[in-house]
Amino acid sequence: MNFGGDDDYNNEFYYLRNFLNRKTGEIISTIIDPDDVEMNMGEFAAKELLINTKIVNDNPSNFLEIQATSHADHHKVMQDFLASKWTEDISKREHASSVYYGPNSIGRWLKNVADQSAIDAYFLFKEDAIKRLSEVFLLENGVSDFKWA
Repeated sequence: MNFGGDDDYNNEFYYLRNFLNRKTGEIISTIIDPDDVEMNMGEFAAKELLINTKIVNDNPSNFLEIQATSHADHHKVMQDFLASKWTEDISKREHASSVYYGPNSIGRWLKNVADQSAIDAYFLFKEDAIKRLSEVFLLENGVSDFKWA
């Protein structure tokens, strides 16, 4: 699902757009550029996505485009995690912060923090944060009847 994606930093599926069907709750992908889809995903995927694109274009009020989480939001999640009390061990929290701040790189942090408990705690924190951001997005767009699987 797009909510967790980092499209403005690294979007390998730039030729797709994802929509929530407001009536059924189904998420469907559509095409921006059929040639890119066929080249990257194959002819069968392109045909299916063309059908989905027509469905959305024919009934736009039934669909809500799902935007990806911005790169800035991903860093905000990391910064909120580092500011949280994800562990009682102050030295672990200080180490995790020192690895991130300076270069402000999530990828560098993941490679260099050398603390699996910090990495595990970050991914749990991130999952919850993305869910909260998604809920805000849905509510702001008039979708209030949703459940997380």
